[in-house]
Amino acid sequence: MKIFKLFASVSFMAFSFHLLHAETHCPEQIDGVPMRSFQRAAMVVRAEVNNMGPYDFLLDTGAQITQIDPSLASELHLERQGTAGLVGVGAFSREVSLVELNELKAGSHGVQRVLAAVQNLNQLQTADQDIRGVLGENFLRNFDVLIDYRHSLLCLDQTRRMEQGVKGERIPLIMPLQKESGTALPETLVIPVHVSGGKEKNLRLLLDSGSSSPLLYCRHGGKEVRSEKASIRWAGADGTEQRFAVLAPQDLQIGARSISRVSFVAPIGIGNDVPEIDADGLLPTALFRRVYISYANRYTVFDPR
Repeated sequence: MKIFKLFASVSFMAFSFHLLHAETHCPEQIDGVPMRSFQRAAMVVRAEVNNMGPYDFLLDTGAQITQIDPSLASELHLERQGTAGLVGVGAFSREVSLVELNELKAGSHGVQRVLAAVQNLNQLQTADQDIRGVLGENFLRNFDVLIDYRHSLLCLDQTRRMEQGVKGERIPLIMPLQKESGTALPETLVIPVHVSGGKEKNLRLLLDSGSSSPLLYCRHGGKEVRSEKASIRWAGADGTEQRFAVLAPQDLQIGARSISRVSFVAPIGIGNDVPEIDADGLLPTALFRRVYISYANRYTVFDPR
């Protein structure tokens, strides 16, 4: 089984926002899970594993599978269930061990028998030594999800009540079901985005709460990279280093919403060898104050009321 992980927490910000740490509630009185900010854009939640913890997990809608660091897997005496190929933003790949968590719980919201990849998280832990894992889509897809950056709150709902209190334009999700060896992998959260500025085009971007900057892959002969105005180096969660070009600002149209002058980055030196996922790049959820995701009905609402 091959599992594709897209992790793009680059070390700079192409946008800014402010978090207000005020008490609030989720729609329809759903129990909320407090979050804290990590490197300005990503968010961390407290999660229990097999009734132990809680431990700090990075919230990552761009990760198809939940991950835990090797020391936590050893601490919890988790038995290896197999292996998987893990692919990242820089087109690197490696084999990782898989373990099964009897229960993974964020706040009062739990899921049983969650598959997790045992993954070195050295780079994340250099920035924050308390992080022990990554909360991925194979956990989140069991809920309707509201990420409220303004109030540092994660809302998870299995009852479908929260959907009744969310109003705003519904942007359809393009969620291809990938299969390998008869095994269904978690769906990716991809939305259609129109980009203008230079050459206009329609893109499919993956919604990623683990990213700090919008990213485009180097397809079509690397034409995007030729418009670079700067380059940076970034080390991934496990310390793997990759160079990125900083592209000229683009204007985005998402449904009826316009966002001006968004700066993307693009991996340098990997050519067409990009992760095998049906998307042209990553769009951080932190560009918005709140993001609502309906996995069941395949849509998202930005800044929902």
